[in-house]
Amino acid sequence: MKKLVKVSNNEISFPLSLNYESIYSSLKILLGPKASLFAEISPMTSYTTWYASDDADYWRLSEVSESKAADILPYLNTELNQVRNELRKSPQFAPYVDDILRIPDNSYIFYRKQGSGYKFTLAGWGCRLAHSSSKKDF
Repeated sequence: MKKLVKVSNNEISFPLSLNYESIYSSLKILLGPKASLFAEISPMTSYTTWYASDDADYWRLSEVSESKAADILPYLNTELNQVRNELRKSPQFAPYVDDILRIPDNSYIFYRKQGSGYKFTLAGWGCRLAHSSSKKDF
């Protein structure tokens, strides 16, 4: 596993009043390989860390040019729509789909080239920014 982002809990909020580690475990069971879209979450008292399921090198979507992002986004949207549809079919997740798929901004979307497409990992899933800060890693 590779650390993607570590954020002070003062910088983010968790709108779901659910255990995020349990949600992640349940997502893995429900979605199988598609669950790799969600970074593994490790909430601690003062910070939260998200990890990729592999040790590959990822790039932040926020750090690419607009033209490159325009090439990448259709792949991401396809994957998000597939996962969204799966989650809506689940009685356990249906009420929370929009909250689970919420991410603070594009700096929490990680990608890497995979074959003719892309592999995505969402850090910060289910969260929103509580405060604006230019420094997300520490």
